Amino acid sequence: MAWSPHHTDTLVAGTSKKRLEIFDMRGKSKDSGRRTNDIQEIDGACFSPKYEHILASHSDEYVKIWDSRFLKSASPVHSIKSPTPDIFKIEWSPTHPTRLSYITKGGKHIQIKDFPANTLEKTEGDQTEFTGVHDQEPQHKQKSAPEMFGSTISNFSWHPKVPNRIPCCKKTNDDNG
Repeated sequence: MAWSPHHTDTLVAGTSKKRLEIFDMRGKSKDSGRRTNDIQEIDGACFSPKYEHILASHSDEYVKIWDSRFLKSASPVHSIKSPTPDIFKIEWSPTHPTRLSYITKGGKHIQIKDFPANTLEKTEGDQTEFTGVHDQEPQHKQKSAPEMFGSTISNFSWHPKVPNRIPCCKKTNDDNG
């Protein structure tokens, strides 16, 4: 679940029905301002920090990029299958707006995808719907936790101002906290 950095009354979530839903929180009724798609298997989502209508979602094995203006078409802008299953966190870089990163349960690496900017940019007046997954593949990078850090990454966050700085946490087997 994440708030839009562009519209403070807009929230996106992967709901209990495993679908992607965008909520306009100014609405007076339960379904007011709600947009959804019928694609199943959405576990989480986040908005792009730069591109107003672009958001990412993840499921067990896939990361998908959507244009929120055309959410009902159920056709993502990009779809990427993870080399390992169990994706549990995705996050856009605040300093490189075409970079999206994710981690998987038990993963030892932060996966970073750098999407071609022209596949994410559309002008406000351009109402042409994306017609499917782009042929231009994102560049792939993989960042590993330093050897001294441990093996399994349990969380990470891009630094809001310093490019390429991603502090991460390790999973411990210590039951004492």
